[in-house]
Amino acid sequence: LQQNILAIAGMAHSEMGGLTKVIPKRAAAHDQSDLGEIILASPLSYDYAAGGLVATARDLSAWCSALSAGDIIGPDALREMFTLVTLADSSETKNGYGWEKNQIAGQLTWEHSGYVPGFKANSIYVPEQDLYLVALQNTEAGSPTPTLLKAAAICLGKPYPSPKEAMRLSKKSIDNFRGSYLFSGNRK
Repeated sequence: LQQNILAIAGMAHSEMGGLTKVIPKRAAAHDQSDLGEIILASPLSYDYAAGGLVATARDLSAWCSALSAGDIIGPDALREMFTLVTLADSSETKNGYGWEKNQIAGQLTWEHSGYVPGFKANSIYVPEQDLYLVALQNTEAGSPTPTLLKAAAICLGKPYPSPKEAMRLSKKSIDNFRGSYLFSGNRK
């Protein structure tokens, strides 16, 4: 990992973590109690596969740059990495090698999120713009995704409307939704 990825990408502030390992300036993991109070999260060991890497947003950006430049894997492997997986029944999934295909403001995106107790992360890569955004948070409360999606849309020059703008409907438009609605279980 150190030799084939971290060193090549220039990820000087990334390493495998551990419960007993002291990492200077590492953010503490937090959670939210049933009463809504922010508390320290119970640490669990994720020193393998998904979750063992401790990285900064800047280092993750360096990783994406090295990946897209072909410094970590070759062009054929990179193309395969961003190709949807075809299942045995010939249907495609939305996932290719850990990345989920999506779209923001009309632009193709590849996204990847992660979670370990006390931490959440999400990243968005817009290949056409060679734009990579990452959001890291050291709490299980909430999600970094809405803010990251908004930031991506802003970077693409197509910001999402604010909730206040989205709620501006004419009386005639509102009247189109007036009526009785029946939900499952015959609830109104």
